[in-house]
Amino acid sequence: MTYSETTRTAQRLLDAWPDVPKEDNLHGCARRFRDALLGVKSGEAAVGDVTSLARQIILDGRARGSANELLFRRSAELPDATDWSRAGCHAMTIGDRSRITAEWWHPPTTDDISGRHATEDIREIYRGEFSIAKRHLKSLVGDPFWQEALGYRTYVSTGQRQAARSVALAPPGSTTVVCLPTGHGKTAVVQAPILLDREGQGVSIVVVPTVVLALDMERRFKELVRDRGLSPSSTDRYAYTGDLPDEVKASIRDEIRQGRQRVVFTSPEALTSALRPAVETAAREGRLRYFVLDEAHLVEQWGNEFRPEFQSISHLHRRCLQLAPSGREPVTVTMSATLTTHQITTLTDLFGGIYSPEVVWAAQLRHEPSYYVSRFGDEDDRTAAVLEAVVKLPKPMVLYVSRKEDAPRWAELLRDHGLNRTTVVTGDNDDDERRDALEGWAGRAHNGAATTTRYDIVIGTSAFGVGVDLNDVRSVIHACLPETIDRYYQEVGRGGRDGQPCIAYLAVAESDLAIARSLGQQKLLTAETALKRWNAMYATRERLGTTVYRLDTNARTAQQSEGYERHRTWNIRLLNLMTRSGLIEFNDPTPPESDPSSTSEQRAALLTGFYERYGDHVDVTITDTSLFDEKVFSARINATRDAIRHANDRATNAILDVLSNKECIGTLLSKHYAVARNGVSLHPGVTCRGCPACRRARDASNGFFRLAPEPYPFVAGYEATDLDDPLARHRGSYSHVSLRWSAFGTPRWEIERVLRELVGRGVRVVGGPGAPDSLLRILQRELRPAPIIADRDDSLLVEYPGTVVWVASPEDDPWPADLIARLNSVDRTYVVHSESDWETRATYSRDIPFFPSHSITTVLEHF
Repeated sequence: MTYSETTRTAQRLLDAWPDVPKEDNLHGCARRFRDALLGVKSGEAAVGDVTSLARQIILDGRARGSANELLFRRSAELPDATDWSRAGCHAMTIGDRSRITAEWWHPPTTDDISGRHATEDIREIYRGEFSIAKRHLKSLVGDPFWQEALGYRTYVSTGQRQAARSVALAPPGSTTVVCLPTGHGKTAVVQAPILLDREGQGVSIVVVPTVVLALDMERRFKELVRDRGLSPSSTDRYAYTGDLPDEVKASIRDEIRQGRQRVVFTSPEALTSALRPAVETAAREGRLRYFVLDEAHLVEQWGNEFRPEFQSISHLHRRCLQLAPSGREPVTVTMSATLTTHQITTLTDLFGGIYSPEVVWAAQLRHEPSYYVSRFGDEDDRTAAVLEAVVKLPKPMVLYVSRKEDAPRWAELLRDHGLNRTTVVTGDNDDDERRDALEGWAGRAHNGAATTTRYDIVIGTSAFGVGVDLNDVRSVIHACLPETIDRYYQEVGRGGRDGQPCIAYLAVAESDLAIARSLGQQKLLTAETALKRWNAMYATRERLGTTVYRLDTNARTAQQSEGYERHRTWNIRLLNLMTRSGLIEFNDPTPPESDPSSTSEQRAALLTGFYERYGDHVDVTITDTSLFDEKVFSARINATRDAIRHANDRATNAILDVLSNKECIGTLLSKHYAVARNGVSLHPGVTCRGCPACRRARDASNGFFRLAPEPYPFVAGYEATDLDDPLARHRGSYSHVSLRWSAFGTPRWEIERVLRELVGRGVRVVGGPGAPDSLLRILQRELRPAPIIADRDDSLLVEYPGTVVWVASPEDDPWPADLIARLNSVDRTYVVHSESDWETRATYSRDIPFFPSHSITTVLEHF
C-alpha cells in the first residue's frame, strides 16, 4: 500500500499520540490535522474537528490512488465509533487501534445521473493539485519593465499582460478600468510601474475596502521592496490604518507631501479626511503618480449605502487632476474581478480623467467551483443538511449567513457537534477581532509569519470576504439566500483561489426568500426627502463664486432627528446622488495656502483652525441651475434612482434564477456580467465545472461540463499624443518614418544608440527581430522608470495606436504582414532597418507606401 505525503504525515502524528510532535514543516490539511490533535489535548479542539480533517486526509489519499485509511489508537480523548459514523467514516477494531476508512459524500442531487457526476466531481476536489480540472493559465514572457520592476519572468495570463501594458502605457490624467479574474494578479499590474522607479520619487494611492486587505498588500509590497533591493520609506509602513501610532501617521503624511512615500494603502474614509491635505499637496507638486481603486465594484455596491465615501473620493480625485501641473496628472486605475455595465458606468462617470476612460475587459468565470443547490421547506431540514455538509466537506471552509444574529447561533450549533475550530466574522467585529480570526484561519500573521491554525471554519456575513486571500479554501456553504447574484458570486469566489477545484453549496429555506428581498432593497433617498435635505444644506450656503457655494453637511430640517454621524452620512449620500444626476460637483473645502516663511507650527495651526471651522463643510459647484426647479430636480433624482434600482433588481432576480436549477449557473453568470461598451456586447465565456442543470443534462469532459477559452482583451487604445513622438519633425505630415543603419556600420551599436534616445524621449513600444531581449533588458535597467514593452508577437502592431518602433532583422528578413498593414494606416511607426533593405523594399514592394527615411546618424545628431 502506498501513502500520499499527507496520509503518511497524518499516520506519523497518530503513531506518536499522545506526544504529538510540533513539526514546523507541515502544510495544508496535514498541518491542520496536527494542530487539531494538539488542540484536543489542550481543550481548544474537539473530536469533531479531528474526524472531519481525518476524513479529508483519507479521501485525499483515496482520490489520488494511495492509502485510503488511517489507524487511530483507541483513547478516551480521541473519536469513538459513533463520532466516526457521524463524519461519514467507518471504524474497524484491529488490536488496540481502529482502522478508519471514509465514503464519498456530496450534497443532495435529484437523480442517479446527477449523483454519478457529483461523485466524480468530489473526487476531483480531493485530487487537488493533480486534478484534471486544475486551472492552467497560458503564461507569456514578461516585458522588460515587468521583469525589471517585479523580478517576474512571465505574466500569469494574457489578461494580466494586456492589463499591465495598458497601465504602463496610460498617459497622465487617464482612467483605465481593469476587469481581471481572481488569480490573474491584479495587484501586480499596478505594483510594476510603481516599483519601476528605483528612487521612489512620487507617491501612489491605493484605496482598499478593509484593514485586513491594506495590511496584506503592505506585507507583499514590503517583500517586493526587499527582494528588488529598493530603499523602503522612512517608516517602512505603507498601510495607513487607524491603529497606527500618531507619530507614524504624521510621518506618512509628510512623506506623501514630499513625494517620498512610494505607495500608501488606505481606506476611502482616511483618504477623504486625514490624508486629504497631504495628497492634495502631492498632486499640486506633480508628485501624485497613480490613483488606484481596488475591489472597484464596491464603489457602486457600498457607495450607494453604508459607505458613501467610496463615491465621495471621486471629488478628491477630480481635485487632484485640477491641481496637478499639465502633463503630470495622476494615472487612475480601477480594478475588480467582476464588473457589470452599471458598475463600469458608475466608475467612468465618477473617476473619468482628461481622456475618455478605457476598459481592459478580461472577465472570465471561475474555473474552480462546482455548484450545488438545495431548497428546503423548513428551517430544521436546512439546518440538518448544512450540519452534514459542514462535517463532511473539505476544509478550510466558509459558512455564510445573511443576518449577523445568525452567525453566533450557527457557531454554537457547530461546537455542540464537536467542531470547536470555528470562528465568527460579522460587521460587529472590530479590526483586531477580524485580524485574529483571519490569522487563526490561515495560520499566518499579517506580516506573513507562520502561526498555528486555530480555525477550519469561518461563519460570516457579507462583511466577511472582501480582501480575504486564503488560497486553499475548499468549501463555501450558504445557509441563506444571498440578496443578489453579485454577492453570491463574490462569496463563492473565496474558494479555490489556488486554482484547484472547490465546492459551493447553496442551501436555502423558504424563509430565506423574504430576508433576501428585504436586504436586496437598497436604501435610497426619495426625491421628496432629497429636496428637503438639499434645501436645508443650501440655506447654510456661503457664496465662493458665481455658481460655487460652501455648504454645511450638518444642516437638517426640524423634522430630521437622526444622530449626528448618521445624519451627515445621509447628506453625503444625497450629494453623491446629485453628482451622479449631473446637478452638482462637490469637493471638501480647500485649505488656504500658508505663507512660505511661516514655521511648521504656524502652518499646522492654520490647518487646524481651518478644519475646526470647515471640517463638516463641502464646496459645491452647481453644474445645472435647473435643479432649483422642483420638477426638474425630482425628475433627475428619480431617473438616477431608477437606474440604480433596475441594476439591483436585475441582480436580485438573477439569484432567484440560480435557485430554480433550470439553467446552467455559468450561463446565468455570463449573462449577468455581460458588458455593453461602445455599442459592443461583451460576454464572459461560459465555464461550468458542474451545476444542477448541467449534471442533469450533459456529460463532462476533462473535468468540465463547459469550458470557455481564455479571454484576449486589447491593450487600452488611448488617443495618440505627442508624448511618444520624438521624431515628429522627421516624419513631417506622414504617419511613419524610416531610420536606416549604415551598410558599413555595426547594426547592434546603432540600434542600441537610437533605441536609447527614443525610449528616453517617450517611446514605449519596441518590436521586431532586430531588438533582442538582452538589449531591451539592458536599456530598461538604464532608462527606468520609463517602461519598455517588447512586442514579441507583433500584437501591438495591430492594437496600439501610439508610436511603435519596429527593428528589422540585420539579415534583411521579410517584413511581417501586420507591419505592412500598419504602414498603410495612420498609426505612427518608426521602422529601423538596414540601408540595403530600404533600397530593395522601396524599389520592389508595392505594398509599402512612401514615407520619409533618414539615416540613424542624422537623427542622432539632431538629438
